[in-house]
Amino acid sequence: MIKNQSDLAHYAKVTSARMTQIMWLTNLAPEIQEAILFLPRIESGPGMVKEIDVRRIPHGCLG
Repeated sequence: MIKNQSDLAHYAKVTSARMTQIMWLTNLAPEIQEAILFLPRIESGPGMVKEIDVRRIPHGCLG
């Protein structure tokens, strides 16, 4: 049973700091959350999303 965010981070095998960042995503507008969820799948390599890619998302959601 997961009791708190720290337990969730341990279960997900990420740091507590990373889990905090993930949880903050819920504060974003639904359109931005959806855009992040549907970023193109990374087929090979480290699978990193660059900050510049995420910064462009709100502009695409506005119109």
